[in-house]
Amino acid sequence: MSRRKGSIIPEAQMVTLHRLAKTLAFVAQLTTSWGLVAMPLHAQVAGRAAIVQQLRSRDWNDRAAAFEKLSADSSAFASPSMATELLRLLETEYEVIASTIRQSRGRVTTDDKYGEEFGEYEAQVFHLCTQFCNKGGLVRHMLHAARPGSETRHGDLEVIGVVFDRGFSDQQRDQLSDALIVGAGDSTSNFVRFSSLAGINGALKTGLVSTTRLDRMRQVAITNAIPHERASTER
Repeated sequence: MSRRKGSIIPEAQMVTLHRLAKTLAFVAQLTTSWGLVAMPLHAQVAGRAAIVQQLRSRDWNDRAAAFEKLSADSSAFASPSMATELLRLLETEYEVIASTIRQSRGRVTTDDKYGEEFGEYEAQVFHLCTQFCNKGGLVRHMLHAARPGSETRHGDLEVIGVVFDRGFSDQQRDQLSDALIVGAGDSTSNFVRFSSLAGINGALKTGLVSTTRLDRMRQVAITNAIPHERASTER
């Protein structure tokens, strides 16, 4: 969010203008971000509640439209209740992705079914969730998405390395590290192994891997990377 520089004016006038600017900014925010016009407070609240309710629509287009309106306000998901709504939305969109792959037995993705717009929208939801969602809930979601048997496991393991430094606790990072270590040793899928190794590389670069996981992570990376790279080269 940009910051505006004010002119040099008397202090008393500055206070008055500052309050006026805040009021005008609030009205502008309602008008442009939420698609509302100036109206009584109860109508504004009702309008926002309707948008929040739209996040729970069965149609992803409706959910995406509501998310776009709300996310135009950088603080829209800052409250605990709205952060919970955001995590619920992320879980909903994950299930759309997983069920699409599951029902088609891996032949169809959401890009095929809904277009690339869905993937871009879901990525934005995840990005905001790393900022505002309860970290414990977010870690549970990430571990669920990266669990053995998950339709999206290989992609979600790599994502762990990308967001490893997004404010997680030591214990939570250990949980994420363990998922990467297990994935790197998966003997059933090259995709899972390679994605886990990419995730491990990302996590190591942050310098936040705990001493209790560091040696094990390095060992797993070395043990699994070399033979897989050779096999890939031979093919």
